[in-house]
Amino acid sequence: MRDVHKRSPQRVDRRISLDQALDRLKQCYGNQDFELIGHSGGAALALLLAARRDDIAQVQTLAGNLNPRLWVNALGLSPLHGSLEPLDQAPKLALVTQRHLLGQADRSVPASLYPTYRQALGTKAVCVQSVSLPGVTHDQGWLEAWQYWRDQPLSCASPGN
Repeated sequence: MRDVHKRSPQRVDRRISLDQALDRLKQCYGNQDFELIGHSGGAALALLLAARRDDIAQVQTLAGNLNPRLWVNALGLSPLHGSLEPLDQAPKLALVTQRHLLGQADRSVPASLYPTYRQALGTKAVCVQSVSLPGVTHDQGWLEAWQYWRDQPLSCASPGN
């Protein structure tokens, strides 16, 4: 999981490759926009892509590592030198519709890290929703949760959500 955040040439190329893949899908199938879905470190990639593109309708994350710097500190891990940090793009991410599914029993990416991410987006974030899922761990409980939440419209009545 930690490899996803390292900025080696291959890692940066992966992000660019994902960017190019979305362009290709748009070209081949006529997509106007995309919904990006990411689990764990894939959530950070989805957010990094969303921050650099103007055709992302929304991002949904499951057990998402939304703030790798904070995650490393909170878990007492060695620093991820040169890692790509989604919150470095907080003003852009504040304009992206988002839903973050948080496993309350997740010890790998604790749900307790989410409020810092949300606060960093600020009060002008257009639509950011979090869903707390009791008993869901980093790798268990997601099938049922996703089957329910994947097609639910985001409820963004309150910007502080």
